[in-house]
Amino acid sequence: DDFHREAANEGLKLDEAQVGSEQALEDMRDQGASQLMAWETRLLEADDAKSKCDKAVQLLNAMREAYFKELGVLREQLYRQDKAKKARALYVPDDVTIFDPSDYVVDDEVSRLVK
Repeated sequence: DDFHREAANEGLKLDEAQVGSEQALEDMRDQGASQLMAWETRLLEADDAKSKCDKAVQLLNAMREAYFKELGVLREQLYRQDKAKKARALYVPDDVTIFDPSDYVVDDEVSRLVK
């Protein structure tokens, strides 16, 4: 140990209890450093999970918006069809595709959690 060499160089004598407590302190420092690294890893994983969650929320919001927009257009077409039917007029509906589920692909992990 560097500590013991420095102590010997300075002429200090360490008894067995002091040597044991120094070793215990070193062991606790090592254990603390190891646990700190584990927590840092966990925090990085949590940040990654939060980022994935935020992306999924944005994607689902965009999907919901497109779905409701298309639903509104389709309701409008039903209204126009009913109005044309009452007036005995021909109604040709528009081909509307605003919401395409294939545009909204989520990570496998997110889709697993949603199910």
